[in-house]
Amino acid sequence: MRRQKMRKKVYVLLALAVGLIVLPLSATAADPRFSKETRECLECHVDMPGLVKQWEDSAHWNAGVGCYECHKANKGDKDAMKHNGFRVAIIV
Repeated sequence: MRRQKMRKKVYVLLALAVGLIVLPLSATAADPRFSKETRECLECHVDMPGLVKQWEDSAHWNAGVGCYECHKANKGDKDAMKHNGFRVAIIV
């Protein structure tokens, strides 16, 4: 019985920890200021909370400029690469 209570507490704490990370990211991902492409970036990069947090703390986020709007690349760009169905550049 005691082991069950301990296991339940661990599950509750894990669920809370995951919620504290995922909920703020999903709120940003649903923000209508950002393009569909940027929302897709956020959905994939949810496992990189530091990267997303850095962007959320930036002037870009405050101005409503998303990931894709800065990182989209043209076919002829030297640093362009295909990434999850998008053509992007790491260096902007």
